[in-house]
Amino acid sequence: MAEALGGKVIKGPYGQEVGVQEVSLIDEFKELFGTEKIKVFQLHGDTFSLPKGSKHLD
Repeated sequence: MAEALGGKVIKGPYGQEVGVQEVSLIDEFKELFGTEKIKVFQLHGDTFSLPKGSKHLD
């Protein structure tokens, strides 16, 4: 999606990342999920630059 919207996709510096990770939510996502942190499954090895006009979800 990032590339389709003008960002650049590159190989991540840490290689393949697989597993469950706790993620801290920000702004409207805290209200949406009703909590400050959630556990998510991730499977990826790439990272990307943000397309112009996007918001970084730290």
